Parts: sequence; C-alpha cells; structure tokens
Amino acid sequence: MREYKVPVDPKSELQLRHRAMFAKAVETWHALAPRQRELYNKAAVRMTGYNLFIREYIDAVRNGREPRIMQVPEDKSQSEDKRDQEASKDIQEDTADSSDTLSSIFE
Repeated sequence: MREYKVPVDPKSELQLRHRAMFAKAVETWHALAPRQRELYNKAAVRMTGYNLFIREYIDAVRNGREPRIMQVPEDKSQSEDKRDQEASKDIQEDTADSSDTLSSIFE
C-alpha cells in the first residue's frame, strides 16, 4: 500500500479566481426561489438542475457575459394582485400628500 500524500494546493491566481467564481455560482443557486430551481431541474437533461445552473453560470462568467438566470413566469392572477397592490400604495401615497397639502393650507 502506498503512503498517503497531502494534495498540493498551489493557490495560483487562476485557481483562486476559479474557486471564487464557483463559490459565487453556488451562492447564487442557493439564493434562487424554489420554483426557479424547479425550472432548472425540468430543463436539465442527464444531469441535475444544480449541475446545469453551475455549468451555465461558469460558462457565462468565463466568456465575459453576465450569467442569465431563469425567471419564473408570473401567473396572471399574481401579476394582477401585484398591480392592485401597487395601485393601492399609489393611492395611499397620494392621499398622504393631499392631507399634508391641506394641513399646510389651514395652518
């Protein structure tokens, strides 16, 4: 049996950059919403969604591109809810502005 040798870790500039790029890819994967991960799992062929994501992320960075991340299409009901919430917020802000104007007039 051979004697165990501790692997060499040269910590070259290229190796450190690759490790940082890989760490950022993994961090970005963990930040994805569950539905986004599900999209990658469905799109992956003969690999996991995780592997697909990491491969595409690293390929983009190596080639000087911004990594593209799949977005979950909004359901029509979700987009309508969001629009209603934004409209409600705008109305509340307008009402607050109006009451400030009225109070300054009557001071």
